[in-house]
Amino acid sequence: MTDQISHLGKTLSTAASVLIGSQDIEKNVENNLLSNSPRNPYRKTLQESLTAADFMNHETFDKLRKTRAIASTLSEDSKGLYSQKSREKYFTNKVSDKKTTFKVLSHLSDDLLKDLPETAESKSNTRDQGETRLLKESDSTDASQERIFSLYQGFEASIPVINRSVEKEHLLLEQNNQESAAQILPQMGNKPRIRSGPWEDLLESKEDTYISLDFNPERISNIKSKKELERINELANNNLVMLDIRKKLSADEIDEIKKQIQDLQLKQNLLVKKIAAIEENELFLEDIIRLIGHRSADFSNDTQIEFDQAKSLSGLNNPESMIDATRPTALERKNSIDIVETSLNEIRTSFDGSKQSIEGKDNHNALNGFFEDASNKKSRKAQPTVQKYYNSGKKLSTIPKAHDDAITCLDFDPHFSTLCTAGYMDHIVKLWDYTKKRQIGAMEGHVATISCMQVDKNYNMVATGSKDATVKLWNANDVIGRYEEGNNSEALHTLDAHLDEVSSLYIDGANLMTASQDKTIRRWDLYSGKCIQVFDVNFPSLSAYKSSFMKSNEDSMILKTVNTPIIGSIQSFDAALATGTKDGLIRLWDMRTGEVVRVLEGHMDAITSLKFDATTIISGSLDGTMRLWDLRSNNLTDIISYEKPISSLDFDAKHIVVASNEHNTHIYDRNDGNKWDLQDEEQDTTSLFVKYKERYTMEGRSNGDIGIWIV
Repeated sequence: MTDQISHLGKTLSTAASVLIGSQDIEKNVENNLLSNSPRNPYRKTLQESLTAADFMNHETFDKLRKTRAIASTLSEDSKGLYSQKSREKYFTNKVSDKKTTFKVLSHLSDDLLKDLPETAESKSNTRDQGETRLLKESDSTDASQERIFSLYQGFEASIPVINRSVEKEHLLLEQNNQESAAQILPQMGNKPRIRSGPWEDLLESKEDTYISLDFNPERISNIKSKKELERINELANNNLVMLDIRKKLSADEIDEIKKQIQDLQLKQNLLVKKIAAIEENELFLEDIIRLIGHRSADFSNDTQIEFDQAKSLSGLNNPESMIDATRPTALERKNSIDIVETSLNEIRTSFDGSKQSIEGKDNHNALNGFFEDASNKKSRKAQPTVQKYYNSGKKLSTIPKAHDDAITCLDFDPHFSTLCTAGYMDHIVKLWDYTKKRQIGAMEGHVATISCMQVDKNYNMVATGSKDATVKLWNANDVIGRYEEGNNSEALHTLDAHLDEVSSLYIDGANLMTASQDKTIRRWDLYSGKCIQVFDVNFPSLSAYKSSFMKSNEDSMILKTVNTPIIGSIQSFDAALATGTKDGLIRLWDMRTGEVVRVLEGHMDAITSLKFDATTIISGSLDGTMRLWDLRSNNLTDIISYEKPISSLDFDAKHIVVASNEHNTHIYDRNDGNKWDLQDEEQDTTSLFVKYKERYTMEGRSNGDIGIWIV
């Protein structure tokens, strides 16, 4: 029985040692305890215990049953073995104490010690002889081979560092101050140092790399005793080995950290995917809630109609009351005649424009109905946050061949994962769910290339401007519904006051600003669809200006998509309006007076894009430069040059995203001035148009692809 208990004790000891000697319990169990290797110490010891001669006799099992009561007390504690965060917790239970835990944690089985790599030093039993050498000169290995050290050597090499730390703590307590280690180290003895200067500072600033320097080059030069030289040589070799051991320990820690980082990165990626899936479900449930709201409203209307029909039927059952209720009085007959005559007069006076009036009334009613319908107002209970956890420069996905030709414009809503795109050759605006890379709608109605667009941030409305001189307003919800049913979409309203191509537009609350090649800018009231203000930009400089880019870049892709518009870009906020025009000037307008109040000069060619915030206006031009202006002082604060003309830019408080007809989209960090690119090795086309919102960057390319990035 003693032999069996000894075997079992050895087995348990080996298993516990393997467990506590690993950072990853589950992998250790799988790779060590369950390994089929005949050299596996756990498997070997367990087999010896189970195959002992008298292990299976009745007396043995009878004694083992008596331990069942104690084992049952440990069952509950053992359930959480793999959930413990520290090794001490593995052995915390009702029958163990700190002494037992320490013995288990500090125990190393003979089998584990036998598996340690041995060196010539350990074979010569230098520990028993009291020698302090870790490696003899004859033990040195080839520099190309990695030296393997024993556990004993690792402990021995760590002792100086531990002593150093203890000595430092004592000094800190004695001096009772907060001096750094670099200030304290020179006070720790008058030991001579090999070097001074930067190397000495490095040794003193890195506590773990400190070594005992008891030899001085001048002193060594003056030594006359060979025995003393041999002693110093042995000490130097010993210190060298200790440094090598500590370097190996540090390298092992680095490898372990790298492995942990990889594991954490894998866990992070899984959690990010989980968050993305949760947000998709959130958006789906919010769509369901909105659908329920629509159906509830329809149900209320149907109930009212049924009630009115029932009331009418009840009147039919009583003809006399119905006749009395419907018989007009003399006053009512007179009022009816007056109303009819008034209506006839209105029809006669407006006969020539009757068609436009009716259409305008219908459009006006459609706009009123759109803004009065609460379901058309954008709202989300749960805001998307998954983009915060992606690394900058990560390409999320690509929508291949969104259009058959170059992308002319696009816009998106990051809160609802919707994207609108337009191509040069087709006259259709496509609506996408960019998380699934799936088309969910199509806006058909323009008869020429769509040159500009914007997704309203407050309502489910999309505004598009075209070379056909019209601006169309679309109900995105209606577009999606019709597309699912297989029907063509219809514009909610059409603005047709311009006489030439609409080159730029901007939605600001209830106002819509549109710029055209007819050299006018119009301000529209979105609620009524009426033009309420016109700005004339027929400046002499525009008529006399000839783009140098047009002369030297006749075959460039940008001519197809931009075509040097007279008004390249506009933006408004409240009563302020900024315009970038073909003559390279930025004009700032006061919309209350309709006058230009400031002009920013600097660009040498047509301005293709601009945007401003509270303090800065940023513009891009065909001259290949991006300029940053301080609105408070009107001063130019920075110029960034690119090799090719800038066709589009966008920015927020941290970054500026630029498309300049090159392979990569450019990023400029507004905080530190660093410049970097969105590297896309899979693409051999050029980036033409960009939009940047809440870290998402949408990139329209010359082959019709859409790239989706995180900045």
